[in-house]
This record gives sequence, structure tokens and C-alpha cells, in this order.
Amino acid sequence: MGICSIKQMTTRKLLVLSTIHQISVLLLSDALTVSETSPDAPNSDDTTSINHPRNLATEALYINQNFRRMVLKRNEEPFKYDNPRLPFDEGDTDADSCVAYKYRSWYLGRQADGTEVRLICRTEHDGVTTGPNGETQMLTIKAFNEWDSRMASGVDWRSKLDTQKGAVLATELQNNSCKLAKWTLQALLAGSDQIKF
Repeated sequence: MGICSIKQMTTRKLLVLSTIHQISVLLLSDALTVSETSPDAPNSDDTTSINHPRNLATEALYINQNFRRMVLKRNEEPFKYDNPRLPFDEGDTDADSCVAYKYRSWYLGRQADGTEVRLICRTEHDGVTTGPNGETQMLTIKAFNEWDSRMASGVDWRSKLDTQKGAVLATELQNNSCKLAKWTLQALLAGSDQIKF
């Protein structure tokens, strides 16, 4: 290791801190929100509390990932796409993804100088099912998660889920309308035939 000046060391530390900050912001942007449109959104100041917004967002992310894996049938042959290779695969033959990536392109018109404007978007399908006429239908699979209903002005799932499914769903739609809009847009962009909750 070479000798460097204090100024160089400070610059390096700032670069490392900046990189760590960017990574943490990136990870948080992937996390899902919980009850973000609720009048009583999570607002715990205790970062160790399970009801802290960051902890709830991390839990929601894990619940969605695991729910997606759980509902897929493991005893059937997986659906094969035209190009089954994982994007950005670096030769790892054991790599397995629980989603299928689909790249889509939309023509948005021309700029003033005549240049074409195209939007290219990476979308995801979480699964496939057979439709009523035997056709393959693409699925988007998502999950709502319950948090402390006393704090969330919500419905206690344990006592109401079996008897009042509609009330539970209506409350979740009201308290998570932004997340539901995001999921709907993701399904529309991907061209999914169904969204399953």
C-alpha cells in the first residue's frame, strides 16, 4: 500500500461513503412501501422496532419474493421461453430466477430534429397459467402484508380474513393504493394477462 496525503485519504473515504450511500438508497428504492396512503402510515422513530417503515418495507420485499416462490408448482416442468438465458448472465449455469424478464420497446415519436424516440423497458412475469381455452397466460404475482392493525387503522386479518375477505382487501386497497397502482402498471407494461394477490 502506498503512502497518500490526508487530502487523498479524505477523498477516498468520501468516495467510499458516497458509494455506500448510493447502494443503501438503491436497496431502499427496491423495497416496497407499507400502508403509504393510509391516514395512519407507519411512523415509528425506533429503528429497531418491527413497525419502523424501513423494517416493514424490508419485510414486505421478502414476503413478496417468498410468496412468488411458494405459489409456483415445483412438480411440473417449468415453462420455457424462446430465450431462456438470464440477462447479464456471466456463465453461471446454476443461476436460477423466479421471474422471467421480458424486454419491450415502444415508439414514442420523433424529436424536433427528426430523431426517433424509443422507450425500452425490462419487465417481469412471475408465472404462467393455462387459460380457459388452453392458452398460456402470463401472471404477475404480488402479496399484501399485515402489520400491527391497532396502529394501522386496519382490519385484524386473523379474525376477519376467513369471514370478511372483502373488508380486508378493501382496507388494503385503500391503505396501499400507490403500491397497487405500481403493481398494475408493472403488469400492464409486461403484458401480463392476470395479477394474482
